[in-house]
Amino acid sequence: MEALFELPTTPLTAWLDATHAAVPAEAETAGLDWDGFREELLDGPRSPSA
Repeated sequence: MEALFELPTTPLTAWLDATHAAVPAEAETAGLDWDGFREELLDGPRSPSA
């Protein structure tokens, strides 16, 4: 399947610039806990620590 979206480029450019300023491309995954995500995905939710 394919989809074609047409929209004005000025608002899109402004939004992309704002999101890049908030989270630069080289830092977009720095705050993610990949090990925790993988464990929860494969093993289910973790039990609360006692």
